[in-house]
Amino acid sequence: MSDEHPSVHYTPSFEKVLKQNGEQFLCLSKAHDSSQRFCANWNTRLTIPTIVLSGLSGLGAVGSQTLLPFENSSTLVGMVSFFCATLQTISSYFSFASRAANHKNASIQYAKLHSLITLELSLPRNERMDAEKLLDLVKEESARLLESAPQFPKQVLIEFKKENKDANVSVPSLLNGLEPIEVVTLSTAPLTPAAQQPPATPEVSRPIVRLVQI
Repeated sequence: MSDEHPSVHYTPSFEKVLKQNGEQFLCLSKAHDSSQRFCANWNTRLTIPTIVLSGLSGLGAVGSQTLLPFENSSTLVGMVSFFCATLQTISSYFSFASRAANHKNASIQYAKLHSLITLELSLPRNERMDAEKLLDLVKEESARLLESAPQFPKQVLIEFKKENKDANVSVPSLLNGLEPIEVVTLSTAPLTPAAQQPPATPEVSRPIVRLVQI
């Protein structure tokens, strides 16, 4: 067992923290899913016009004299090419395609953590994963995702708070959820074998009866 928490075991306070983390992972999964659709939608809006304008620009450059038999046709082709290049630059700057892929991956990973915690808490304590292993897994995965996951668009945050303002779940701080920290002051160390034995029944003194012969 690790040196940091050598006696981790399931207690009501630990299970409450796991429950809150599971709910927060579900919120993050849904928020990343909404962010993925938001970025993919903007990527489509920029990519399709770029493809169409690139084709028109190339066609106009090849047959500008026959397809566009009027003055300043080359100027029109140049303006279309400029507009196409502007859309490509905007798409490259915001990287909507890569952001959508990163949000999708983060949504899947958070959903897996939520499913794991939900499954473990639904089992009896003696059938669950070791408490220390589950704690290490949740800490490592949540820290990794916190570092690698992209930020949420502002519009997604606004919509999430509007849609889930009445939900009775724990909301992570990334989605503007503020919760106080609860401190457990009682010892939660497991009982030793000696302490688990029932207390000995105290002996009751019996009166001594003496037979006196008359």
